[in-house]
Amino acid sequence: MERQAKRKKTRGELAVDLLLKRGYVEVPSTDSHYRCFRNSTIGDEYSIWIGKAGAVKVGTTLAKSVSFTREFWSIVKQYA
Repeated sequence: MERQAKRKKTRGELAVDLLLKRGYVEVPSTDSHYRCFRNSTIGDEYSIWIGKAGAVKVGTTLAKSVSFTREFWSIVKQYA
C-alpha cells in the first residue's frame, strides 16, 4: 500500500484562500493569467489580481495595476 504525498499548495492558491477568508469575492475576468478579487466593504473601485505563481497586483484594472507582491507576502509572513 503506497502513500501518496500530499501536494503542496502554490503561492497563488494560498493567496486566493487568504482573500476568500478575508471576505473578498472573485469577479469574472477576461484575463487567463490573473484572477480578480474585490471586497465591497473597502470599495469596488480597486481590485486585487492574483497570478498563478502568486504574483499580486492592485488597481482599478489589470493594465492600470501596480505590483504588490513583495509587500503582500511580507504581511502574510508576519501574520501566519
